[in-house]
Amino acid sequence: MAALVGLGAAVCFAAPRARGRVRDGCTGLWGRGLSRILGLRVHIEGAPPPRGALVVSNHTGYVDVFLLGAAMPCTFVSRGDVARWPLIGLVCRMAGVLFVDRQRRADTPRAARALDEALVAGRTVVLFPEGTSSSGEAVLPFRSALLDGAARSAIAVRVATLAYRTLPGWPPASTAVAWHGDAAFPPHLWTLAAMPRVDAYLRFLPAPVTSSDRKKLASELWTSVSRELADLRATLVESAP
Repeated sequence: MAALVGLGAAVCFAAPRARGRVRDGCTGLWGRGLSRILGLRVHIEGAPPPRGALVVSNHTGYVDVFLLGAAMPCTFVSRGDVARWPLIGLVCRMAGVLFVDRQRRADTPRAARALDEALVAGRTVVLFPEGTSSSGEAVLPFRSALLDGAARSAIAVRVATLAYRTLPGWPPASTAVAWHGDAAFPPHLWTLAAMPRVDAYLRFLPAPVTSSDRKKLASELWTSVSRELADLRATLVESAP
């Protein structure tokens, strides 16, 4: 705890640009540490994008944040109520997570400006365009609102895809790793922590996606992520122990 407080103090007194880099580095440390604690065996395909990239991914729950944070220095766009969660909200605020209140349409332009400012400052931002988490068996439709800046500025958006596999005899990843719907957090975390191992797969595509139309951009990104998820899931079945 003392180390956490000291780290927070360092972040607060850092220069604005360095502050973002320090926070992103902290996200990586937390991600790697929590991945080990939860028994994630991480498999990464492809190279993470350079700093300052906008990355989109499918979303199954809080484990995605640990996995992506462990793979590269980055920050995330998260729904607004997470900022008020005990402990997790504090960690997210310290890490410089960008919050958006999806229940208030008027908050979207503010969140979009914050996202653009983070990119200009050289931070890598991960966006989950589904707007919520799922079982990880398919990709929900992508929302385009927060992609408006990328479309207008012709930003090349990078694609990442996540998939998980649990060991035989244990609950499937769709319930044990994916946290979605009305599942309560404490029992879900308890079940996940009790597992001896979870194989976590993260694939980065080398080719970015660009479009001057945000809805077209969202559609093309959804197609890429969906295709890669289907391929990853097929690979997991073929290589199952």
